[in-house]
Amino acid sequence: MNRSGMTLAILLATAAALAGDEIRLKSGGRLEGIVREERSDVVVFETAAGTVTIPRREIESVDRSVRSPLQEYYDRETKAQTAEELISLAEWAAENKMSRFVKGLQERGAAIARREFVDQAAALGEDASADSLYRLGTWARRHGLSREGRDLLERALLRDPEHEAARRSLGFKRFEGRWLTEEEVMLAKGFVQFEGRWVTENEKDLILRERAARLKERERQIREDEERLQREKAKLEARESDVGARERSAATRERDLAREREELQDLQRRARDLERDFNARDLALTRLFGDYRLIVVCSTCRIWWTRAVHSSCPFCAFKKDAK
Repeated sequence: MNRSGMTLAILLATAAALAGDEIRLKSGGRLEGIVREERSDVVVFETAAGTVTIPRREIESVDRSVRSPLQEYYDRETKAQTAEELISLAEWAAENKMSRFVKGLQERGAAIARREFVDQAAALGEDASADSLYRLGTWARRHGLSREGRDLLERALLRDPEHEAARRSLGFKRFEGRWLTEEEVMLAKGFVQFEGRWVTENEKDLILRERAARLKERERQIREDEERLQREKAKLEARESDVGARERSAATRERDLAREREELQDLQRRARDLERDFNARDLALTRLFGDYRLIVVCSTCRIWWTRAVHSSCPFCAFKKDAK
């Protein structure tokens, strides 16, 4: 067998294996349905929810022995011809989570039922009895023709206002010798409709009072929360003000310290200048008179002289000798 023949044989064998009703995935999941197409890399598989494309590498095995609900649906759908069968199949499909088929079945059933209804309604004639109108009306409603069915039931009541079956089909109830709608019965019993349900006036008043009380309590809680919020806000503002004052005080102290640092630096500069002047003076005196520690100032003439050379002020002695 050549290579192309072997490939074809393998594909045919694979197709036969994948034509089952249940696919087991390597991940552990299972899919029930019908294989619609298979290729070398994927399998197109129809399930109740719709069609999915599955890579072959994800398929563990295929079991053809399991009959899936989808196969049963197609078998029943092929045989369904009447409106009754189509509507019944639509209900079955909804129960088995095949919602994608329901609308189409209902529409097909309604279309067939409408044709049958037109024929049956024409056969009744204008003088049809209340029973005949009732039977056709219930049949129409059962087959999705709600509006047409209600019209016939109302016509049946025109023929016979006391027709019990037609009355009950339209929602009437017997109450104190009269046929009333459910709403009329509840009103006659003293009930009122409140928020989608029937309650007595006392129950309604109690509900409203309880709500008013809860609303009042809630408003009180809101006021308390608002007051607490205002107090907390005032505390926060006070703290922010205190922090601001502290920051301003710290800024003032920082400015004072900066000014004091500048004054200290100025004093240090002046001290260095004085020290430099004193050193320069001491150096000059030392050069002139020697040891500056022996230099004194005459208390009379205010002239500098040194003890290293003289025992007394030479200038005062000079002036005395000059006289």
